[in-house]
Amino acid sequence: MRIGLGLPLLVTVSPSSASLAAGATQQFTASVGGTANQNVTWGVDGIAGANVTVGTIDSSGLYSAPATAGSHTVTATSVADPRPRDQCQ
Repeated sequence: MRIGLGLPLLVTVSPSSASLAAGATQQFTASVGGTANQNVTWGVDGIAGANVTVGTIDSSGLYSAPATAGSHTVTATSVADPRPRDQCQ
């Protein structure tokens, strides 16, 4: 017998967009609907935790922009259901 997860969870990132100066920081938060487990992992441009080129984001959602200008996508992924969900550009 196989049991599926059913409908995917809803992950919402706030704020939904941000514009930062090079080297600035922005606190993001995530809420997960459909489960009591509110834990998420964070990434930038598809890189978990990211790097100095795209900026870094810690486990609390604090994003530090890179030293050079550019557009990047912050993503929160539910630990309970790791399929891709919400992102902020």
